Amino acid sequence: MSTDATSGSEKGFDLVDKIMIMDTPLPDANYQRVNPRDLFNEAKLLKCWGQLALLVHEGRGIASYLFVEHTNPCSGFCIGLSGHENSLQCLNLKLWVGRESDPKRFSIRVFQTYNSREAYPLLFEGDFTEDFIFDDQGEFSSNFLRFIRSKTFVEGKLC
Repeated sequence: MSTDATSGSEKGFDLVDKIMIMDTPLPDANYQRVNPRDLFNEAKLLKCWGQLALLVHEGRGIASYLFVEHTNPCSGFCIGLSGHENSLQCLNLKLWVGRESDPKRFSIRVFQTYNSREAYPLLFEGDFTEDFIFDDQGEFSSNFLRFIRSKTFVEGKLC
């Protein structure tokens, strides 16, 4: 490729090239993947995050008090394995409780047990407990709803 004298950049270096460079593995994606096992594990994790993002986007009920943040979206989804707890996480996605503009909002840890056989195995960690975000049909579980309500309602009123 030729170099543009005014900018010092190569001609033909477009957005696709930039994305390809940024898609190199990040150091936090720290495990050796084995097919087909890890294709299924990572696909299930992304399916669950997609379901969560869809419910939040639709904003029905308690989902209107959740916010999904994707940091550095040009790098795709960075998935890492936590070996000591045998769980997968999407390291550049974060689930916030509270509206985006709320200064009191807080994030909760979202992860999936490695090699889970559940249909929607996404878990959350809150108040010293772990539980499923979804039921078997991909709707919010009663325990997740109870947790979110306990954090967004005070004396019967929405915070």
